[in-house]
Amino acid sequence: LYDDFKKLIENKGYFVDKSDLIKDFLEDKVDTVLITRPRRFGKTLNLSMIKYFLDINEHSSSLFNGLNILKDNSFCSSHMNQYPVITISFKDAEESNWENCFKNIKGLVSLASMKFEEVIGSLREVDREYFNKIIRQDGDIVDYKKSLLNLTRFVEEHYGRKTILLIDEYDKPIQEAYLHNYYGDAVNFFRGFYSGALKGNQHLNKGLMTGILRVSKESIFSGLNNIEVHTVLDNTYSQYFGFSDREVSELLNKLNLEHFIVEAKKWYNGYKIGDSLLYNPWSIMKLVKSEQLKSHWINTSSNSLIFKTIKDSSASIKSKMADLIEGKDIIGKVTENYTFQTLGIQEDQTWWLMLSAGYLTISNIMPDGQYSLSLPNKELKEGMLSLFSSLFAISGVEHQYSEILTSLLEQNIQQFKSSFTNFAINSLSYFDVSGDEPEKFYHAFVLGILSGLNNQYNINSNREGGIGRFDVMLTPKNTNLRTIVIEFKKSTGNLKESAEDAIKQIQEKKYCTNSIKIGIAFQGKEVEVKYAE
Repeated sequence: LYDDFKKLIENKGYFVDKSDLIKDFLEDKVDTVLITRPRRFGKTLNLSMIKYFLDINEHSSSLFNGLNILKDNSFCSSHMNQYPVITISFKDAEESNWENCFKNIKGLVSLASMKFEEVIGSLREVDREYFNKIIRQDGDIVDYKKSLLNLTRFVEEHYGRKTILLIDEYDKPIQEAYLHNYYGDAVNFFRGFYSGALKGNQHLNKGLMTGILRVSKESIFSGLNNIEVHTVLDNTYSQYFGFSDREVSELLNKLNLEHFIVEAKKWYNGYKIGDSLLYNPWSIMKLVKSEQLKSHWINTSSNSLIFKTIKDSSASIKSKMADLIEGKDIIGKVTENYTFQTLGIQEDQTWWLMLSAGYLTISNIMPDGQYSLSLPNKELKEGMLSLFSSLFAISGVEHQYSEILTSLLEQNIQQFKSSFTNFAINSLSYFDVSGDEPEKFYHAFVLGILSGLNNQYNINSNREGGIGRFDVMLTPKNTNLRTIVIEFKKSTGNLKESAEDAIKQIQEKKYCTNSIKIGIAFQGKEVEVKYAE
């Protein structure tokens, strides 16, 4: 699973051919392109491919043998290895304060500059002093705000050719700044850093940026009119990030893994990007390597921004997230011009974050311009349960969470009752469960807890059973265990009676006759548990 194109080709890895992206990018009439896609959707690898094709310091023809781009001889002779290329990636920029973030930035800019140390001899003395200061990481904030702009100038003066600028995961440090409360410092720096390099830069041939979110122009790209943004809603470049049905079928057939084709579609397909319906490329490549159908993508890196969004979101948003977990579509607006300040407050911003980050997909566009949104596939259905589960670790009651899972595995229901009651009281104080339909959140809350039992139980929710529809059923994968049926009741009076009513419903509806029956009643942030064999 390489993210460096040269290493992938030289190590004879399998490459799903996206080389036509190079031509589309160079022939795009705008100065700078920003493409936003979920993490692990091939952004870094594609930028690396573009770099090796264009870089004047590379001899790359052998790397592209057999790829589509070489079919256009005229294009290749005009552009292959003809440009100085500056690359910088912020994908690992994860710092808890501005001081460390700025140190990280200085190191990344120094590294990008050192790749052009050969230009030092052709610089004027004042520029040479500045360039060495950047490489030594001795500059101040003003020096580094201008650093990319100056580097493009130095490089053009040396090579006599305008530069290509490739910036990977441009928004990662902005996300980290928001999460760790130094957003103002970061925005102030990057506004000058990016605008200096991209706004009216006469030394720049073209720029390409990638990221997950389209951060508002007011925050970062103030005054930049020469940047074209292509999000998951746009058709332009849509086919280059993610795998199509044809590409997945060819890959699995070539590797004698064709028996996975049907199930792989259920697990990893479903991402609507522009007019393209795509698979998660990371998950497909992990499937190829491990030959296991499971959640490969959801825990590949920090989900802190999504965690914070769920934790801080309104009751209305939580209610709709519970609908998603139950497999339902939700209807909502999305706002592409994203601002962190309204995250978790404005629903359209929250859905846009989750859509951009790959947690939601578009099922349909409604006549009024709203979107029908859903979880794209089986991997994300399990992933959303895990997200709710993972929130408990930061609520400070993870030990109680572990006790709940252990008691269910041991089928010690008396211990489950005690552990769950204490856990729910502590955890529900951590969440906002107000609103007109709090039972939806309670349902999602319990499903999140139970997600920790995925290896031992098949967990089904809101399905037909007996002569009705059960809330949750845990069917053991180990036949030595018994099925567990859970029913929820929103209580408006006596909690104990409501929990007993839930048990009666399980029995009367005959959801599963030979089962452990658990009734859970909620009232505000209070909870009562009853059970029957």
